[in-house]
Amino acid sequence: MGQGPYMTPPGGMMMQNPEVGTIKTMFMIVRILSMLVGIVALLGAIVITIITLGFGIVFGIFLFIIFLVSLFIFLRIGALRDLVDQGRLQEAKDRTLIWMILGFIFGGVIIGILLLVAYLKFDPAIRWQQQMQMQSGSPQQPGWGAPMASPYGVPQPAPAYGVPAAAAPPPAPTPPAAAAGPVCPKCGRPATWVAQYNRWYCYTDQQYL
Repeated sequence: MGQGPYMTPPGGMMMQNPEVGTIKTMFMIVRILSMLVGIVALLGAIVITIITLGFGIVFGIFLFIIFLVSLFIFLRIGALRDLVDQGRLQEAKDRTLIWMILGFIFGGVIIGILLLVAYLKFDPAIRWQQQMQMQSGSPQQPGWGAPMASPYGVPQPAPAYGVPAAAAPPPAPTPPAAAAGPVCPKCGRPATWVAQYNRWYCYTDQQYL
């Protein structure tokens, strides 16, 4: 089922690409590790702050920071996995970078390494996604993350015997500036009019103008 203007890939299609499967696996492991690291850091911060003074309190504060970062990583990785499930791979890749850096600094290196593996897998996964869209028949055909617009008109029922057919509906309004649509401010390519949502859409950056 699609979510808003985005289309979820058909069941099983996402896992046909090994890079996408690796990304989702890395995200799942990172969520588990970040939860464990956060719990250990919080307990350590509480214990050290209670039983030590001086430098021990500073170390306890550092452990508490690790707990907060681990909590944010746990929450954000879940959102990144949702983006992957929706096929918004480029957006998920861009957002993975900051959490990868924080994982190296506050996640005991292991979280950063796992997110680095996921980050490197995004490029071949994005190329595979683009190939799937091209093989679907048309470069303008909606892919993952693109708006769904039916290419077919609404069929008119056949008139019953002796009953005149209903008048044909008026033609759909012509999109504004159809001959020369706006260009995407991000990539500079012409946008495509999507009548279903009454908006211009950039297929290159997968976003509405």
